[in-house]
Amino acid sequence: MAPPAWRDGTGDDWARRLDPARVAPAAAWLVHADCAVTGQIWSVAGGRVAQFFMGLTDGYVDDGLTIESVRDRVSELFHDDAFEIPRRSADESRDLRRRLLGS
Repeated sequence: MAPPAWRDGTGDDWARRLDPARVAPAAAWLVHADCAVTGQIWSVAGGRVAQFFMGLTDGYVDDGLTIESVRDRVSELFHDDAFEIPRRSADESRDLRRRLLGS
């Protein structure tokens, strides 16, 4: 059951932080004519604005890939001391081609 503050509409500290007025300025900037931001994901809530991104670790290449080899090498996927942040899906595709074919 929801807390009383949620049921009666008064909210609580968390609900008050999530007021849409604390998101609208970021949304308005993104559609403003002067905004040059494109192709990004933002996390916006409660007055906090942050870029959300995904990174790509080096991983590994195994031409004889099997379920067992994945099991045995899965830790190599999580070496995040060196990672790339692809800006577009085409960047990841180019990197994959380079890693697989050397070109």
